[in-house]
Amino acid sequence: MKELVRENSINKEWISIGGLTDVVVSMLDSMFKEALKIKLFITLKDIIEGHARNKDIFVENQGIEKLVPCLGLNSTISKAAAELLYEVLQERSGRNVPYCRILSQQCNAILFLVSLLKSPIRALAEKSEEILTKLCDEDENVIQCAKVNCFTPLIDRVIHGSASLRMSMVKALVGLELDEEKIKLLGEEGIIPPLLEMASGNIESKELSLFALVKLSTFHGNKKLIADAGGVPLILKLLLLPHILTTITANCAEILANLSWSGDGTRFLVDETGTRLELQPVIAHLLALQENLHVRDIVRRPALRALLGICLSEAGLVKSAVLSASGVSVVLPLLDDANQEIRELAINLLFLFSQHEPEGVVEYLLKPRRLEALVGFLENCDKNDVQMAAVGLLANLPKSETSLTEKLIELGGLKAIINILRSGTMEAKENALSALFRFTDPTNLKSQHIVVELGAYPLLIDLLKVDSITAKARAAALIGDLSMRSQELSAEFKEPGCWCIYRARVPVCQAHGGACSVSSTFCLLQANALPDLIQLLRGKEHATAYEAIQTLSTLVPEESPQRGANVLHESDAIRPVIEVLSWGSESLKAEALGLLEKVFMSKEMVDLYGLIAKSPLMRLTGRSIYEDGHLQRKASRVLLLIERYSRSSASISWE
Repeated sequence: MKELVRENSINKEWISIGGLTDVVVSMLDSMFKEALKIKLFITLKDIIEGHARNKDIFVENQGIEKLVPCLGLNSTISKAAAELLYEVLQERSGRNVPYCRILSQQCNAILFLVSLLKSPIRALAEKSEEILTKLCDEDENVIQCAKVNCFTPLIDRVIHGSASLRMSMVKALVGLELDEEKIKLLGEEGIIPPLLEMASGNIESKELSLFALVKLSTFHGNKKLIADAGGVPLILKLLLLPHILTTITANCAEILANLSWSGDGTRFLVDETGTRLELQPVIAHLLALQENLHVRDIVRRPALRALLGICLSEAGLVKSAVLSASGVSVVLPLLDDANQEIRELAINLLFLFSQHEPEGVVEYLLKPRRLEALVGFLENCDKNDVQMAAVGLLANLPKSETSLTEKLIELGGLKAIINILRSGTMEAKENALSALFRFTDPTNLKSQHIVVELGAYPLLIDLLKVDSITAKARAAALIGDLSMRSQELSAEFKEPGCWCIYRARVPVCQAHGGACSVSSTFCLLQANALPDLIQLLRGKEHATAYEAIQTLSTLVPEESPQRGANVLHESDAIRPVIEVLSWGSESLKAEALGLLEKVFMSKEMVDLYGLIAKSPLMRLTGRSIYEDGHLQRKASRVLLLIERYSRSSASISWE
């Protein structure tokens, strides 16, 4: 048959009359080997090329239906199948509309063709693109292509089509289920600039294009594309417009929230030149939307998310929200909102705002049922950010508000804070440690007892070993708060008449000289906290070493330093304190000197450590006269102690 066609094209007619075309088409779905199958495709292509009747016979015998599955086979077969298919669709006018329709109706036809666009065989990719171009004269096929991640035809219509066609295509786009890969491709292939152009059009065009931009702005890479195309000033302009459709305001708020979310803050809130936009009016407007009773939740929720995203990025903007726009008074009532997401966003914002205006928050929380809601947030272990923000808010509130402290204990707030230390995220644990200071105040022994009874002490010791410097420092400081009362509590067991009997049963604490335990005297020795505190000193981190020294100092009271100094000596804690004088910050050196001054009240300690302490102490006393003399004076006092006991020893030795 190939030879006949090559000899004379008139033989195509005789092949048709003789019924050979029908025979060859019927063989398409036979289980032939690859080589024979390819010969079939090539022969059919020769027979139908330029011959309408043979082409009709091919289609009437379901040739297209039989050919489509071959597009999904290996590249050699799919190339031959694509070339045959392309020939079938050819017509003098450019394409055969009925045959194109038949092809587009076949299951997986468009999917196979789109897949072949990525073929490393250039001829195959080009032929597949030519077939798709023919099919995409129909709008429905354009949408089918988009469903299988081929967006070029759709984007081309949005860019170059009429107003009605653009609307039709964007409407179809909005109706698609767009996963991250599709959203990424749409941005990369250029859909964002025409959508922004449409957002400047009439109301319907605005509404539709903004809805599409909401979806697109969820992908990080598209945020920069929106900013670079000058989209952010347009979005903000529409957001600030009065008397505009709720859906438009809601979509603008959603886009703004997406742009500022995931830690991006104000990074993309710029004009097309990259210049940062003025955000104070935006913050004021976002807050005003929360006060307006007529604004629906579909606007309020994204507006709050946008506000939170912006405020998380810059403390200056938080201050602006608090001071210029009365942010605390606006957001506080949202803790009672019926919508859970709004309540959770509100607690996150209040955590930030409370750093600037905590007083108003306390007054509000002490009203009936308000504190219960806060405790509910503390107990919400399903939402890490909410729990972290709630305990962070509590940490920022003035610790002088004792009524708040008492109420929190009564409502289970303290228990919830300690549970966060057990199972919260590290960020939540850091905030929980900060919040715990209001309950470990050394002047409130009752509250301290409750903290220890709820099992906080071993949790604090565990936190001395974590990676977070903030957590370690705060845990050390809290142990110091508890340890400050240990000497006094231990002394209670020395009352005349009972001490001798009690002493026979309970060992005497090396540091405090009485009967100590974790639960009764908060003794850090009994809790086995000392090794980890000393390890903080050896870690040479200023923040943790500072708190460790302060806590170790509680073991060495000025009025009777001997026992505590011996404990520090036996635990090998004094040498790392002396080393601080060589590497520590000014404030850290001052703390170390304060502890050493108490330690060297003991002649024994001078004998053991005086020599190694002299060199760093002399460096401190010999600093420039233009420097602050505070450290010099402290170092001089410690040196005098060493010298006094050294002279005393020399005198005894001489005698």
